[in-house]
Amino acid sequence: MNIHNRTHIVFLVAVIFAACASLIPLFHSGFPVTHDGDWMIIRLSAFYQSLREGQFPVRFLGRLNNSYGYPVSNFLYPGYLYIGSMLHGIGFSFLDAVKIIMGGSVIISGIFVYLWLRVFVSPFSAFIGSVSYLVSPYLLFDLYERGSVGEVLAFSFAAIVLYAIERQRYMLIAPAVFFLVISHNSVALIFCCFFLLLLALRRNIKGILLFCLGIGMATFFWFPALYEKRYVIFDSKIISNPQSFFLDNRFSYLFPTIGLLSSLLIFFLKKSYISFYFFSNIFLLFLLTSFSQWVWSIESFARLFQFPFRMFSLSIFLSAYFIALVVDVLRDRFRMLYIVLVIISFYAHALSFFRLIEYMNHPEGFYATNESTTTVSGEYMPRWVREIPSERSYKRMIFQQGRGKIVFDVATTQTIKARVIAEEDSVLQINSIYYPGWGVLVNGLPQKISYDNPNGLIRFFVLKGEHEIFAEFRETIPRFVANSASLCFMLCYGGLLGYKFFIPKRYDR
Repeated sequence: MNIHNRTHIVFLVAVIFAACASLIPLFHSGFPVTHDGDWMIIRLSAFYQSLREGQFPVRFLGRLNNSYGYPVSNFLYPGYLYIGSMLHGIGFSFLDAVKIIMGGSVIISGIFVYLWLRVFVSPFSAFIGSVSYLVSPYLLFDLYERGSVGEVLAFSFAAIVLYAIERQRYMLIAPAVFFLVISHNSVALIFCCFFLLLLALRRNIKGILLFCLGIGMATFFWFPALYEKRYVIFDSKIISNPQSFFLDNRFSYLFPTIGLLSSLLIFFLKKSYISFYFFSNIFLLFLLTSFSQWVWSIESFARLFQFPFRMFSLSIFLSAYFIALVVDVLRDRFRMLYIVLVIISFYAHALSFFRLIEYMNHPEGFYATNESTTTVSGEYMPRWVREIPSERSYKRMIFQQGRGKIVFDVATTQTIKARVIAEEDSVLQINSIYYPGWGVLVNGLPQKISYDNPNGLIRFFVLKGEHEIFAEFRETIPRFVANSASLCFMLCYGGLLGYKFFIPKRYDR
């Protein structure tokens, strides 16, 4: 092993140790008290239940919404839910699965930030840049105040794409973009716009094709989410007021100030480094302040990104880039002074932040039985639900009108098989809100469903007599088309991978 490789490995190990230092609160028993952490774990447990019952892809979480069901995973980032379900399936608790995802994402993103920065600077400078990312206030805020497992997971795949573009490891782009898209809606949109612009400005046709292939692989998620938005109340709900979350009203100036100063230092010290990265970082920092109120007043923009602080998602990477460049350009005492100021500032903030973290210790049953919607204001509730059920029903199917007897063979959150003996013409009610994909067979024949009732519950008519009832939630035709498109794009990627690595090359003699 030569000295260069040995140095490379030493710094990579140092990056892993720096990442672990940022993850110390995750080693504490329980889970940090966060805005969304509880909901993320509860959603994972409900997702795993639906997946175990045979739903794939998982879209409708039948246990949520007081056991009446909620289509949240059709709209919100299912990436961590699939990974968390695999981890739970091999024996980890739901809480530990989320911790592993968050911790693993931070370590992976730290490693790939270092590898990405190595394209531009020395190993030491890349190390300082990656450390600044790992202790950036926004990353810690995402981990320990917001509990945003989706955003943290998205960072790891964003870092892989940055590395793949700059190192021209094109075959990494497609799968990384695929996982980025299903990791977090808003963050994926920010990064995807950035990546596409970066590739277009460089006229990198190969990179654009692999990027589009990754988007295509994720069609199973993003197409139904967009197509079926018409069915839910999302567009009529105000989730947040962006005006309340500008930098000057909410967040520490520490990281954006250092990132901006580092960008400006490079401008004066080495203008050859001024690039798309520079202007992107300046624009992102602008969107974080109240000077950008007119941008956030655009309803569609505010609805897509919700919070100005989301712009930190990309800015923490670009600021790490400029910090690494400054370390690489400065010399002697100025370099050491800059490094000391950056590292001490970040770690001092991290230590003060860690002291404020509180923990909760819920038993596994708390997550595995909780039936909340796991969203802020039920924004993915179907439009036809006029009254949200306030209490759970302990029977999967009942006589809404008429009388008789129901004998269940199967009664899960998404499948019902039962024998019904109706003593008169009756209306049966499945205690689940209707969402496209639900269907009912009576004696093997499709039955018309009604859901025009205050709770939007599934109802259907049966004649007097004995009947075999089969009801199930399945994929609709548009979802099936989206799933098929994803599969085709995945097969295309598999073919490209096979051609690149397994087909023998032919060389002219």
